[in-house]
Amino acid sequence: MSARARIRGEEGSTLVLALVMVVAFGLVSLAAGRYAMANMADTVFTRERTQALAAAAGGARWAISTVEGTPSQCSSAAPTTLGVPPLNGLDAAVTCENAVNDAGRTIKVVSRAGGRVVRAEARIGVGSPTPVAITSWVTGAP
Repeated sequence: MSARARIRGEEGSTLVLALVMVVAFGLVSLAAGRYAMANMADTVFTRERTQALAAAAGGARWAISTVEGTPSQCSSAAPTTLGVPPLNGLDAAVTCENAVNDAGRTIKVVSRAGGRVVRAEARIGVGSPTPVAITSWVTGAP
């Protein structure tokens, strides 16, 4: 076989090898891009959930602090809605109810923000709006 025939038989093999490499690189790039997009979406979801939970917790703390300073804010046994300023850019809906017994008052606070809920219960001593002891703190989805 002459050198010229051998060269003609191998013509195009470099092109095939180059195409295989381009396709392989493209598939790896596609997989990396999809992974990055999924990771970014998960990060956004986690951040929004954390902000909502922090806003709901802030609403509960705000309500306990408000009732501590102004006991008349939550003086009914029926749930009372308290106006809360926006927290973390979210509006928190806060309700409280009051239960009076020999040990003092127990207020129950439910705070909702961005699909998250915080339930808190605080005990306020007899004859004084303070000290407040938070007896339970539950967080989660509605």
